[in-house]
Amino acid sequence: MWLWLVILGCGGDKVSDTDADTDADADTDTDTDTDSDADTDTDTDSDADTDTAPTGGTGGTADTGGTADTGGTADTAASACLTGTPADLQLGLEVRDPTQPCTVCSGPIELAVTVDNPCPTELLWVLPTGCFVSSWNANNSSLGVGIGVVASPCMSGQYQVRVPANGRTETTAQLGRLPPGQWVADATVETQPPTVLQTPFQVQ
Repeated sequence: MWLWLVILGCGGDKVSDTDADTDADADTDTDTDTDSDADTDTDTDSDADTDTAPTGGTGGTADTGGTADTGGTADTAASACLTGTPADLQLGLEVRDPTQPCTVCSGPIELAVTVDNPCPTELLWVLPTGCFVSSWNANNSSLGVGIGVVASPCMSGQYQVRVPANGRTETTAQLGRLPPGQWVADATVETQPPTVLQTPFQVQ
């Protein structure tokens, strides 16, 4: 088993007057239109006919401004911030080779525990055990090989992790080069109780 010591820095209808014009001009064309303009009065009434004719088809197309409500995509990120507290933080474990996330990897392997903040304000996460990540491992069951990284010991007291608004904080450990095969990485985050993060990856 290889051991490394890592010190963790912790989204116009053409108005035909069939829309029951509820606007104030009561456009029922009661002027009996004896004029020869064949009703070319295209309703230039000052209400600009914003009553988007219930029977008007394409006016409803304008209502695919509901498609603009795929601004719900922007709402997705915002909706992930439910409480504005550390409970909204999202933990992850990435494998990198060495700086780009990978699932099929080559070269020296790096593990990273990531903490993402979906909220528009910085969050302060206080861990009760005096450290952030207490262990890092990678195991290959077919080879019967396990690689571990010795993290800095947890100290007495609390450990604080500041996560910037809509940003990320991370800490990493270096595993080095691993034999080819299927591996599973894990890291233990010192929440209470501890949280074990796992992710599979392949080394070519």
